[in-house]
Amino acid sequence: MAPPEASPSRKFLVRLISAVAVAVPSLAAIYAGFPYFDLVLALMVAALAWEWAMLCSEGGRQGLSIWPLVLFCWAVIAFAAWGSYAGALIMVAVGAALTYVIGRAGGLENIVLRALGVCYIGIPGVAIFWLRYAVPDGGLTVLWMVLAVAATDIGAYAVGRTIGGPRLAPKVSPRKTWSGLIGGAVSAAVVGAAFVLVSGGRSPAGAGLWAVTGASAVLAFVSQAGDLVESAAKRRFGVKDMSAVIPGHGGAFDRLDGHLAAAAGVATMALLVGGESLSWR
Repeated sequence: MAPPEASPSRKFLVRLISAVAVAVPSLAAIYAGFPYFDLVLALMVAALAWEWAMLCSEGGRQGLSIWPLVLFCWAVIAFAAWGSYAGALIMVAVGAALTYVIGRAGGLENIVLRALGVCYIGIPGVAIFWLRYAVPDGGLTVLWMVLAVAATDIGAYAVGRTIGGPRLAPKVSPRKTWSGLIGGAVSAAVVGAAFVLVSGGRSPAGAGLWAVTGASAVLAFVSQAGDLVESAAKRRFGVKDMSAVIPGHGGAFDRLDGHLAAAAGVATMALLVGGESLSWR
């Protein structure tokens, strides 16, 4: 006899406790910087690489298939932590190539996707390290980004479940709706505006309240695109969650997919306008 399904209130409580348990140390690490930020990011990268390797294994052999991906992603992060961002990006390419070679030699499944996993995890990892340490006031930038993406997820979930309506991408993620996307963008915009007000009116390059509000809304769309990419990968392998490492939420990928896209997006924007011009003033 199957165990009774948990009530909605209990599910919500589990999700809330898990969210707080993950969010509090993560936000504290972003604020504190070295070495806490480095350690938390290394742990997250290991979890992401493990989940991606497990996904590509499709329930098959795991020992040989998991560790190369985890170790190469760690090597990428090690270069970034050392401050060699060019070396970290070179390591992404080298790690992807070696992951492919090792997978092919070992007769593993989905070797192209395994190799792409190094890029999928490594590039955003380098981006967020660069944003935190190489950009002036990087701690504020990363905090703003993380809070805007979290608000997007919460707003999209709440509005989508409440209002419903047309599906955003029914073949990729049947539960996502256009109303949820709009709700997520509005939530991110509100959090962005609140972040500027709480920080005493400071904004990147002194752009002002409305610029950060608009950028936060745009970031919501970027993070949701990242969410859809991960949903497409899960649908390809017929799984609901990447793992069960976070009770009530699923895997690390299920919570960080939007952050990966956002980190790459914000870093690209910073490179285009000049990282030094993003100081909060």
